[in-house]
Amino acid sequence: YTSNSGLIQLRKLISRYMETRYGLSYNPDNEIITTVGVSEGIDIAFMALLNPGDEVLLPEPCFVSYAPAVLLAGGVPVVVKCVKENGFIITPEMLEEKITPKTKAILMCYPNNPTGVLLPRELLQAALRICRAQGTCVLLDECFLDFLQQRDALTAKPLLQTAPNLVILKAFTKLYAMAGVRLGYALCSNTALLAKMQAAGQPWGVS
Repeated sequence: YTSNSGLIQLRKLISRYMETRYGLSYNPDNEIITTVGVSEGIDIAFMALLNPGDEVLLPEPCFVSYAPAVLLAGGVPVVVKCVKENGFIITPEMLEEKITPKTKAILMCYPNNPTGVLLPRELLQAALRICRAQGTCVLLDECFLDFLQQRDALTAKPLLQTAPNLVILKAFTKLYAMAGVRLGYALCSNTALLAKMQAAGQPWGVS
């Protein structure tokens, strides 16, 4: 068996890619794990984060498996409704209205699936500041981000400064047309959280 984090050779290449593409430094030893697509990354993140009754904010429209993943981990999905009249944009005010002491995480798809909306940088940073103040973990599903030509679509370093519990989830599925291979990865500078995610992905939860 290989390491549950994935082959170190692959994690080193992922680290190099993130540095080259986004100027983002992740240690392949303890800040990157490979996953069975983004779907497993989301599942193990919720298993690591949630206790029964904990809430997860889900801006909608969103990918169909998000709410079931929350329920599977014992959490409560809380919908943040984004409307056509507002360009399907989530605002800081919308987050503040839904965040409660039970809010453990927010999951956002960036760019959004299915709307394709790319949040303005200022809004995304404001949302992350709110989540930091509330002690909320932020999960960014970036399946489609690498299709964008503008390399500054996600200014990663400021985001990391405002959201230490930021988990970035990416996949080979879309960009490299490898849907059947089911290969993705999770990036997180909070090594304790990533270790819990790794343990959640072990057979029978054994670390």
